[in-house]
Amino acid sequence: MADIPISSHFFTNRDGNTLMKEFEGILLNNPQVKNLDAVVGFLRASGYFSLRPFLDGINKVRILIGIDVDKYIARAHQKGELFFGAEEEVKEECLRLLKEDIEQSHYTKKVEDGMLQMVQDLIDGKLELRAHPSKKIHAKIYILYPDNYNQHCFGAAITGSSNLSGNGLGITEERQYEFNVKLTQYDDVQFAKNEFELLWEEAKNVPINAEDYQATLDKTYLKGDVTPYELYIKMLMEYFSDRVLAIDQDDPFDMPEGYSKFDYQADAVIEGYQKLIRYDGFFLADVVGLGKTVIATMIAKKFLIENGKIIKFAN
Repeated sequence: MADIPISSHFFTNRDGNTLMKEFEGILLNNPQVKNLDAVVGFLRASGYFSLRPFLDGINKVRILIGIDVDKYIARAHQKGELFFGAEEEVKEECLRLLKEDIEQSHYTKKVEDGMLQMVQDLIDGKLELRAHPSKKIHAKIYILYPDNYNQHCFGAAITGSSNLSGNGLGITEERQYEFNVKLTQYDDVQFAKNEFELLWEEAKNVPINAEDYQATLDKTYLKGDVTPYELYIKMLMEYFSDRVLAIDQDDPFDMPEGYSKFDYQADAVIEGYQKLIRYDGFFLADVVGLGKTVIATMIAKKFLIENGKIIKFAN
């Protein structure tokens, strides 16, 4: 097998040579770089806040998000209308995806702080977000350059397969293969800047501002309005989810005339039934007189109701 030649422009995330490493190298060694423009197929808040520690020296970050607009184009065609964009729908879709990203992110204090930092950057004007209303932008490009950029300044344009996400940056355990190229020639970087400005202008009516993003956060656990008691109850429900079942007062827990219904018996029926389903059997053991026969009968009745057939109990 022939050796793979080394390229000064192309890079993959093989051997840890990730997009995050490229960002880190550029930003830490070129303090004159003050701007980052990005065009991405989708934005993950987790990707932004992972990159955020290296952006302290950056004055402005502009991110243009390309939402899949095919369904809006198809809807317009079905109505016999020309498609000029779907500004409101694209904005709603963008915020929905951001909310989904927050809800699915593995929680840590670092994750929470990063998402709140994203809101603060929007408020401070350090970060600007827009979604394109009419183009399905599949491209991924990152442009880093100083103020008053010209042919005598350092700048870089990175383009390829990497979105601004954990996978794209190469910081997650489930890394996918990424293939990118870094260009530093003035003509290449300026061309990328010009293209970005055109797309950015086209998306001027679909800004994602701090109020939009904060409203999205407020629909998630990050709103922070959960009381300690509610959190405690939520923990109990998660931990004992197999035992927290709605008790139908008219089904397996009905007692014959002359028998009393006790809460501990109902709890034993729920727990016993779950063990029966999970392990195909269990031991029902208690002291004399607490109603083992009644509990076993109610479990059998519940099994019949749930499964349509009776089971045989061993003595």
